[in-house]
Amino acid sequence: MPEPSESISFRLPGALAKQLDEAAKARGLSRSQYLRSVVIDTLSRGDAEDSGRQLTDLENAIDRLGRTLVHKFAVATGAVLSDMNQPPDSRDWLTAKEINAWVQRNLLD
Repeated sequence: MPEPSESISFRLPGALAKQLDEAAKARGLSRSQYLRSVVIDTLSRGDAEDSGRQLTDLENAIDRLGRTLVHKFAVATGAVLSDMNQPPDSRDWLTAKEINAWVQRNLLD
């Protein structure tokens, strides 16, 4: 047997009540239907602070991953350029120092 529902009521300042009515109307819902869905969605998601913390942790992890990938790409590019570089029998060849400077300037800064 389903759990019985309870009626809940509260008061809002006029400006917030107007915002509530506008948000409900934009979704084609009554004030009560919209507010009920907002409360159910919010409570179903759990603690908003915890969700915010999880989002921040995820953003930080993505940022660290991005920096790691850029660094690994730069190292790999430097290695490829070094391997492609032939012994300096011409002025056109780059030194290891020049390759490292290029990688630093173009990929890491």
